Amino acid sequence: MTTRDVTRRGAGLGAAALLLLVCLCLSRSVSALSTLNDQILDGSGDTISLKGATWFGFNNNALMVDGLFDPSTGFTYDFATVIYRWQLLGFNAIRLPFSFSDLQKTVNNKRSNTCRLPSFTEIANSVTDPSDNVASGVTFPSPGAWPSHSANTCNEYLPNSGSVFDRFVWVVNYLARNGFYVIIDCHTEDSTPNTYAPNSPSNAFLTGYEALVTAISTDAIARERLIVDVLNEPDARGWGWDRMTQMYLDTMDALYPINPSALFLIEGCGQGSYGANWGDGFRTSGMEGNVGADPNPFFRALLTKPYVSKVAISPHLYGPSVTTASANFSGTGLWNRMQASFGYLTTTGYSGRRFPIVIGEVGSKFQNAGDLQFLPDFRDYLLKAGGAAGYNHNAIPNVIWWSWNDNSGDTGGLIDGGWKNLIWQKVQYLRQLGLRPCRTAAAVLV
Repeated sequence: MTTRDVTRRGAGLGAAALLLLVCLCLSRSVSALSTLNDQILDGSGDTISLKGATWFGFNNNALMVDGLFDPSTGFTYDFATVIYRWQLLGFNAIRLPFSFSDLQKTVNNKRSNTCRLPSFTEIANSVTDPSDNVASGVTFPSPGAWPSHSANTCNEYLPNSGSVFDRFVWVVNYLARNGFYVIIDCHTEDSTPNTYAPNSPSNAFLTGYEALVTAISTDAIARERLIVDVLNEPDARGWGWDRMTQMYLDTMDALYPINPSALFLIEGCGQGSYGANWGDGFRTSGMEGNVGADPNPFFRALLTKPYVSKVAISPHLYGPSVTTASANFSGTGLWNRMQASFGYLTTTGYSGRRFPIVIGEVGSKFQNAGDLQFLPDFRDYLLKAGGAAGYNHNAIPNVIWWSWNDNSGDTGGLIDGGWKNLIWQKVQYLRQLGLRPCRTAAAVLV
């Protein structure tokens, strides 16, 4: 998507088990990512599921994640406070859209000396669903990588001078040190991708990515938790697989030697005539020779690459409030479309090679009648449940919600217009998809 300014009774857990489950919400283990069949693995070989959201701002001239507007209240202005809220909500991934042109600018000063900082208890209460009846006296660990805060001061720890590039790298490192997998995404507003040309390694797109990944990867923790979403929604630029095949391969060829631990996300394109959203479009059957719509050359080349186990497929899916679709946004029409585009990659795969699926974007205001049909059926396909259970695909646990930002015109955000209060209907939907906020994950409901 383009950015626009636009009660159950808890199990009786012992204290040790309760503490363990609580701490999992703020896990900071470090290990490189890879894939095996349709699973994403950490460095210990354990399967992980990415649960996250997009927080934009480094792509639309905000020069920082957006929403840090009111310097009087730390709840919405202090970056570390907001990130602690994300941790307590159970997110382990965050997607940061950026523009190479914005990274070359000078930062704006986000320090405030008249900022009321909430207590950790107030922060925890702010991310507790009011429909949950939570046992009294429950406490949570403080964030382990909490930066220094002077009294009534927000964001003093941020790079508040110098380049946006350096601030972006600092933000990625901070997030990684707080347990997040960090997805960096060259977004639609940026014209730098237009400089790309095959067999031209000195173009600004590739050299910009090389410099950025090199800078991020100097940090030992960020190096292991970096995910590169190469290019947002090529369809928005009118680009199909005829251009993107070589562009994707050249980018990964350049970045893999810099950081062999990074994971790559590949978005689809060129298949709007088959009902694919922007960012979707991985149908291979019957596509041979269909210029712009044929991903077969990409997959054939990818299978020969040393980084094939570092690639996940990342479609974007939306309801009709965003796509304006009049058909195939719910029920069998939706499920057939998802199966033909990417569901098959989790089971039969491409030439037997299976791939993990990461839903790179999905979101809604939960107001449009068509969206209210799309959302439960989309959920059922991901969970392999209900009417979607019979399709030949595996459950898809990796979901990145669009977006945290209230100023996303099509979908709104996970927070309301004041950038503090959560929209619980959206959080509850993400819980259906497997998000486990700390309070519920710890089974402390009464």
